[in-house]
Amino acid sequence: DRRGIDVALLYQRGSFKLVDKQSIRIPHRQVKRDPTRDILHVSGRILSGDTLDVCVCHFPSRSGGQAQTEPYRLLVARTLRHTIDSLMQVRQHPHLIIMGDFNDYPSNKSLRKVLCGKGDLVNLMEGMKQGTYRYRGEWGILDQFLVSENLLDKKGSICTSGKKAQILRHEFLLEEDEKHGGDKPYRTYNGMKYQGGFSDHLPIALDLQIFIRDDKDYCSE
Repeated sequence: DRRGIDVALLYQRGSFKLVDKQSIRIPHRQVKRDPTRDILHVSGRILSGDTLDVCVCHFPSRSGGQAQTEPYRLLVARTLRHTIDSLMQVRQHPHLIIMGDFNDYPSNKSLRKVLCGKGDLVNLMEGMKQGTYRYRGEWGILDQFLVSENLLDKKGSICTSGKKAQILRHEFLLEEDEKHGGDKPYRTYNGMKYQGGFSDHLPIALDLQIFIRDDKDYCSE
């Protein structure tokens, strides 16, 4: 966007061989908004010999109100859904992970209806009790993992499950919430004041099991 904020994917070259990448632009003029971040789509060959597709997202914020800004997130979700539909026509058994800050909760339309409404994507954070972001004393899940349905097949060459997705709540990532009680993410800035924290969101992690054909064994990545 105009602030220079973007998304990126870091990977280990010994475990993920880059095949293709593209930045998906969002047609912001349709909703008369400032430009938002691209969606990053990366394809790579993993240790099993399969292709893993990863989409990294940072949907438009809720600044200005949830209802007022929802059409922009729906536009981004539909743009991403179009990419997913095209990918699933090319890949016979797609291994797809969509991750990032959606600025919406699992129950919101952008996720439940637009992205997961067809049943071919599963939100691994659905029903999780903890949160990644705290707003006015309430925790909620804005950062999520969505995976293609076949990644839940335990007999597949690469698989995962909802139990393997987690929100990392290390003590050094948190600070006391003096206003509402409890704790909250230890953010880098508080308004314009630099306080040396890490982020206003907690990180999320996902374990994958990959079947390496050469060794005939499973390894965790």
